[in-house]
Amino acid sequence: MSNDDVMTYARSDSVEGLLQRGRGLGAVRALQGPREAAPLVYDGIRRDWRWDSCDDRARYLAGLIRDLGLSSAPVVELLAGDEDQCRRAVGVLRLLALDDGDEAREALRSHVREGVHWVHVLESVTELWPLEWWEDLGEVARARIDGEPEPPWFIEPWTRFGIEVQRPASGRAPPPRDIGPIPPGRVAHPAEGPTTRTAHGP
Repeated sequence: MSNDDVMTYARSDSVEGLLQRGRGLGAVRALQGPREAAPLVYDGIRRDWRWDSCDDRARYLAGLIRDLGLSSAPVVELLAGDEDQCRRAVGVLRLLALDDGDEAREALRSHVREGVHWVHVLESVTELWPLEWWEDLGEVARARIDGEPEPPWFIEPWTRFGIEVQRPASGRAPPPRDIGPIPPGRVAHPAEGPTTRTAHGP
């Protein structure tokens, strides 16, 4: 394991350390200095600071971008990153789209049309978005699916589009816990984590 694989948390009483740990106090203090906090918020999406997969940061990070008035453009750029970066970006962008985020919504739709990780993006947005936001992507999905190494697993949206799936008709994985529009002023308060961890991302 190289040194690049190890990420060190900043002090737990600093804005950077609080945001890395997903603390509510970090969001409060970030609002007092949005310009200084902006790169720290984006870093929380670019790199995975969670201690484990039970720590869902999408709502926390989406709320920060909205409340600090930050551009979603740096998050959109991560859609073209590696698979893990794309997944973190999708988790944030699909929530921002529900909060009147036209840029986020169109970026995800565009990725379905042209992006590398389009299967995950399409499955993710169909879990959360109203049908009219994605139903018209069926033609794109049918045209692109033959380029995938194997049929998809989930039922929606594939069977709606007439595309064969691997999973029996009885089951689709349950949707994530953290779904729905971002309520104003509501952020997560995960417990303090260790000071160092192995990076999931670059």
